[in-house]
Amino acid sequence: MTKRCPARVKTALESVPGVRNVMVSFEKKSAQVTYTSNKPEQQLLAQMINALKQIGFSRNLSAQ
Repeated sequence: MTKRCPARVKTALESVPGVRNVMVSFEKKSAQVTYTSNKPEQQLLAQMINALKQIGFSRNLSAQ
């Protein structure tokens, strides 16, 4: 993760319909997402993971 990554991650996650707020921590290598959606949670998580894969993240993606 580079210093520019948090901004890229934030932009990618915010592009997912239903995502309302994203906070990315470079130090913790994590993102906290607030969302409002009528979609099932698993579908929304899949869309967020896909958005991250599109910008080059493919490992260590999990929902907690």
